[in-house]
Amino acid sequence: MNRDQKSARVSELGESFNRAKFAVVTDYCGLSVSQLQKIRIELRECNSEIRIAKNTLLKMAVTGTDSEKLADDFVGTMKNSKFGRQFLRVINFPQMI
Repeated sequence: MNRDQKSARVSELGESFNRAKFAVVTDYCGLSVSQLQKIRIELRECNSEIRIAKNTLLKMAVTGTDSEKLADDFVGTMKNSKFGRQFLRVINFPQMI
């Protein structure tokens, strides 16, 4: 990923954080691609999303947002889940409950 791509990704992530009603940082280690895809689909149905990005890009993206306090949590294999106002269902995160 070159510098321009990184800059675009940080902007995209920052916009996503600004739109989010709240954000959650979770460890996705141990989840299969199919499990993550299922979670993505269920979240999309309730106007929410999961984004996986490099921790350094996430730290830059949250700067100046209401989610800035999450920056210290961006370590290891974390994913950031951003939820819109229609988050109505409890989603079963396999191996995390």
